[in-house]
Amino acid sequence: MSRSAWLATPLVATFGTLLGVLALYFGEAALVPWLAGPGDPPCGQPDCVLGVGLQMMLAGVVLVLVAAVAGVWLGLKHRETADRASAVLRGFVVCGYCLLAYAIQSVVAWWPK
Repeated sequence: MSRSAWLATPLVATFGTLLGVLALYFGEAALVPWLAGPGDPPCGQPDCVLGVGLQMMLAGVVLVLVAAVAGVWLGLKHRETADRASAVLRGFVVCGYCLLAYAIQSVVAWWPK
């Protein structure tokens, strides 16, 4: 049992959430105009630039910070009993919950008003 195995939890949680948020953000940015069809975006041009886009960027930054804090807290909590595999698994669990929150928030933000 390595003393530094707990570090895998915050590293996996933070970088996994960062990569997932970037993939979801750019995927949604490409998908929304395709789903809306020809013409303007469903929320109107200024609102998409200043409203939903800014809201999604802010949510992404906040969730990466939440993943980092939760990963450190969870890693330190289990540092004595953790092996590397369980530490990585806990990091993926934190990452999954953060990405689920981002996906739910994006559905709410893009929902037609």
